[in-house]
Amino acid sequence: MSHANPARLATLIGQVSTLTTGGDLKEAAEVFRQATALDTRNARGKEAGDCLRNAKDSTGSFISLCKIFVLNGSEEIGKQALQATRMGQLSQDDVATAMHMLLESTDVGTLQDQILAALIGLQNGQTYLIILLQHDADETFERLWKVGARSIGGLITTVMNQKVWCSENVRSNIEMEIFSRLLKRLPASGKNNSETALRAIARLLAVDAANLQRAVSTESLELILSSLDVQNSIEIRSQATLATAKFLEASGERGELLLKDFVMNRVSTQRTEDLILAFSAASAMFPVIPTAAASLFLTERFVENLVNLLLRSSSGRLRQAVLELLSAACIEKTCREAIGKKCASVLEDTIGKSSNDGDSALAALVLSKLGESTSFRQGGQDELVSRLKLLILKPGEIVRQNSIDSLAYRSIQPKAKEELANDEKFLTSLVNLLADSGSGFLLFGGLTILSNLTIYPPQLSPEQKKMIT
Repeated sequence: MSHANPARLATLIGQVSTLTTGGDLKEAAEVFRQATALDTRNARGKEAGDCLRNAKDSTGSFISLCKIFVLNGSEEIGKQALQATRMGQLSQDDVATAMHMLLESTDVGTLQDQILAALIGLQNGQTYLIILLQHDADETFERLWKVGARSIGGLITTVMNQKVWCSENVRSNIEMEIFSRLLKRLPASGKNNSETALRAIARLLAVDAANLQRAVSTESLELILSSLDVQNSIEIRSQATLATAKFLEASGERGELLLKDFVMNRVSTQRTEDLILAFSAASAMFPVIPTAAASLFLTERFVENLVNLLLRSSSGRLRQAVLELLSAACIEKTCREAIGKKCASVLEDTIGKSSNDGDSALAALVLSKLGESTSFRQGGQDELVSRLKLLILKPGEIVRQNSIDSLAYRSIQPKAKEELANDEKFLTSLVNLLADSGSGFLLFGGLTILSNLTIYPPQLSPEQKKMIT
């Protein structure tokens, strides 16, 4: 044994552990050799050596697992490979080898997507992915797209991570290429494809809309806006709404004009499908550009035409689009007043007479945003709250969501608050519904109700009351 410098030895052993954990096993082995040259018997050194050997063994078996998995698609082998990936102790060469095998292989199930996404989540994985993107961004995108949504998510994370790129100019150019290819994927049929593309588009616009909005053509924007159709799932519509909002924020007047043209051109046709898309797009305008949206909404006869459609249309999707537009428009004071004046009666009739639970829930939500209309001030609020308590138990995520949102508004009113707080059956049903729900939107509305019901002003003594009066 050589005469060891304790501080130097401790530093080397610490480096071995750090390099092993980071997956740089080659460098870890070199540093470990230097440490053992100073002291072969150090306990911490032996522990670091054992960890290094175990890591080497696991990486060797990891590559073997990946080879077997891509050959026969064994689920059990795939799970073992995924577990080894998540341990993170993989060298850059092993990560690159595994990613290459997974990208070259034919479809071997969802585990292929999970393993590849986990590899991309490693720093070495992002480094290798950048090499592939710089070599051929289009080909790399196509291969990742075929593998699945998680891998595309890893691609977007890598493209947005400026720290792992040597050149911001290169990163920005590749980001634009990826964004353009995602826009071309929007017409692809199938819910999963649309949702994957929209989620990636929304993520990119959320962080770099100022640069990327230039790539959004009229046709591309129309495809995004078409995804707002009420027949689509909440997930797809929420991603389309986020993408639209970020585009409008960054594109300024150009975006407003494109959106107005989209709405007005479709309204002018008076075809049901066009009206649904127009009203869905108009709903997305209000949170982002309320002034421009209000100007469109208050166009002469626009609100009256909405009322006529509610009364006469046989299309459930069209009625839903109209009601969602009225709900969105309540964010703006002038629009809210116009709705209260021209729509309150038909909304109340919809709640009381409609056989469609979705229409009733949405109409109740609009009335709740308006405040109490004349007839409801005369005693109809009890009936409305009772109706909403039944609607939250009805099947259908959208019906429940709108009913809960409506009760969230109503529960701040003293009379409704008392009724809800004293209804043990309703509270039990609400808690059970929230416990079983995977929807963040529904959870937020339900927790808002519970918060409103449990917030009371503190009880004050007579002396304390005198002090604050």
